[in-house]
Order: sequence, then structure tokens, then C-alpha cells
Amino acid sequence: MTGPRSRRSGAAAAFVLAAAAFTALGCPSGEPPLPDTVPELRDAAVAARDAATVAMDAVDVDAAETAAARAEAAYEKAVGLSPPAPEGATGAEPAEAEIGPLEATREAAVAARHTADRTAELAVIADVNSGIRHGVYTGARSTALSYAFSGLAVAAEQAAKQDLDEMKPEARDSALLAADVAAKIAGRAPRADGETPDWTGIAEDMRRLGEEPPPELRLFLAAAFLVTARDRMALWEIEACDPDALRTRELAAAARVLRGLIYRLHGCPILAEEQLHAAFVSDTEQIAWGAELQGGVHLLLAAFAISNDDLGKADQELARAIRVSPDNPIAAFLTGERRAADGEWEEAAESLEKLAAETKNEDLARVIAERAREIRDGKGPPPTFLSDPDLIGVLVMEFLRREAESSEAAAAVLHAIESGRAFARRVMAKIPGMGPDGEDEGEGGEVAKSEDE
Repeated sequence: MTGPRSRRSGAAAAFVLAAAAFTALGCPSGEPPLPDTVPELRDAAVAARDAATVAMDAVDVDAAETAAARAEAAYEKAVGLSPPAPEGATGAEPAEAEIGPLEATREAAVAARHTADRTAELAVIADVNSGIRHGVYTGARSTALSYAFSGLAVAAEQAAKQDLDEMKPEARDSALLAADVAAKIAGRAPRADGETPDWTGIAEDMRRLGEEPPPELRLFLAAAFLVTARDRMALWEIEACDPDALRTRELAAAARVLRGLIYRLHGCPILAEEQLHAAFVSDTEQIAWGAELQGGVHLLLAAFAISNDDLGKADQELARAIRVSPDNPIAAFLTGERRAADGEWEEAAESLEKLAAETKNEDLARVIAERAREIRDGKGPPPTFLSDPDLIGVLVMEFLRREAESSEAAAAVLHAIESGRAFARRVMAKIPGMGPDGEDEGEGGEVAKSEDE
């Protein structure tokens, strides 16, 4: 796997080769030859851009790629046909008369390429959502949920009849989980400190949830699967979650952020950034999240920018995040990644190794040390860290644990995810091939990958 910089160089090389081929041959099989004037080439590029959009609507990757290549070839030919700048003019700009149509040709080519790349990402998501394991999961999900909620209801009913201290540990844990799920999913108001939970009401909540799971359950499970490195299961759940159907604006924003992160794990940066934009750029002033979680959003935006080789934006987002949480190790980690993206691989490895040595969280130290070795051993652009579900899960949990110390909102999110993991294990235990822990069957395992492939 190559890093962001080498991928960009590869894309540039592919563009030049494709453009040269189209210019030399005139057109692909079945396509009319490219015209010989810049205005006509502009029209050809615009038509190809529109064809790419039609192909995207049908998720036709080949047709979208063909259209994008034709638009790019039209622009390349238009550049070659444009007259040189007038004598005495600075730079190498074409003559003023051709700037309008030439720029329009370029814009159409860029738009067509973006559309083709987005089509390829849509196809990736569609493929994950149509595999054999997705069918198994979807078919067994309802029964598994019913079983899990029924078990929690029984535990809550038992807690209504005897003290928690008198219950067997497994039953007590189930009752406490039922209380958490009732608060997070059913919307049951928490009791005051020291007050006995309404176990009978909680049991009723569990049975009702088993019969009619609410939209929030999708978000609950998607977050749990994400932090346990089951990225495909996370995608299955978040794809079926309608943000607009959730109870609050904050939950809707969380669903979009989560979908964006999951999309990025599946190698879909365009779709991922669209979700972040929908969640925060247009609505950020109306979302009642604390400054700490907003800082987390800036860290996520910085991570996306680093992966996309947009280092200026990465610096901007890191500065915003550090202002909110100056000692956050996630910011330090991303600073090391930013150096790697800028070609300072040895310095990046040293920075990450130092961070790993200073980090008290063993899981975080482990994944950072592994990342440092990956950068050092590669001696070149490393693969994007946003494709590593284990690393992402550890980073997310570490961020929330730190911010939970001073932020009630972060503490609530952390508690919800931890409850979700416990509930998700119960669900997976009843789905064939998933397993309660599933290192060999889960999303990161080679067995699971080879079966889908």
C-alpha cells in the first residue's frame, strides 16, 4: 500500500498517460473523435462531465471512468491548442481570448474526475453491503436482538425481586447493562444517586425494544463495532441509520460523523468528508456539544487532511484542536503523522516512538509503537493510518477517556460506547460466523476478508 503523496503522484501519472492516449487515438472505442477547437473541446468536456454524473447515479464505475478520461483528454488537448501568451506578457498563460473556454474545460475535467472517484467509492460501499456475510448478518440480526433484549429483561425482572448483591455476577452485569441500555436507547430518565432503579420498568423497556428496535439502536451498535475493529459490521449498521430519524440534533450529527469515519476506514475519503460537512460545517453552531468534543472534530478533520495530503488544512485543524486540549496525545500522534506526510519519515518515527514511551495507556502505546515501526521500516510514504480499524478504535476511546474527565458530554459518549460493546457481544454471539469476540471471524480477521473476497 502506498501513502498519500505517492498515490497523488500515481494519479498524476495516470492522468498524463490517459490524456496522451486519448489525444493520440482521438477517442475510445464507440466515442466520437475529440474536436479541434477549444470551445468545442469545452463542450465535449462538459458533456463528458454530465455523462459521468449519469453513470454515478447508476453506480456504473466503468462508464464514469470512461467519461472522466474523455473530459481530461479534452482539457489536455485544449491546453495544446491554446495560443501562447502575447509577447511581453508574464507567465505562460494562454491568450486572453481562450482563457474562458479553457478554464471551463479544466473545471469540467476536474468535476468529471471527482464524480468518477465518487462513483468508485459508492461501488465500494455497495459491495460491502451486498456480500454473503452481510446477508447472514441481516438475516439473523432480528432474532439476535430479540434474544439479547429478552435476556436483559429477565435480568431486570430478577433485580426487581432481589438485591443486586445477591445475584450471580453474570445476572447482575446483565441487569446493570439493561439499565444502561434503557437510558441510552429507550430514553429512560436516570434515577438520582443512590435511588433504586425502576427494574420493572426497565424490563418492560427491554421487551419493547426487542419487539420494535428504535433508530438509535443502529447508532449504538455502529459505534460499538467501530471501536472493536469490526468495520464492516459498523458500516452495515450505520448505513441503515437515518440521522433525521434520531431523537436529537446532537445524535444526528454523531451519526454523520460516525458514518464519515467508517467510510474513511473503507477507503472512501470523498464520501467521508461529505458526511463531516453535513454534520458540522453547516450546522455546527446549533449543536450543543462541549468544546472538548468539538476539539475532537478538529482532530478528525486534521486526520482527514493529512490522509489527503492537504497539510495546510491539517496544520489549521491541529492548531484548533490543541487550543481546546493542549496535552492531548491524539494531537501529538497526528503531529507525527503530519511530518510523515511531509516526507520526514525518520523524524515522524522518532516522534511517535517518544510518544509511545510516554503514554500510560498500554493499548495506545502499542498501536503508536506499531505505527512508528511501520513508518521506519517502510523508508517511504506509509499507508494511511485511517485504513487501520484497530488503530482508529484505540484512538477514539483514548480521546473520549481523557475528555470524559472534564466533559459530561464526552463521558456520556464514552459510557454509551462501553455499554454498546457489551450489548454488541451478546448480539454477535447469536449470529452465525460472527462470534462474541471473533478475532478469527471479525472484521479485521483474514478469514472474514477472504470469505467476502
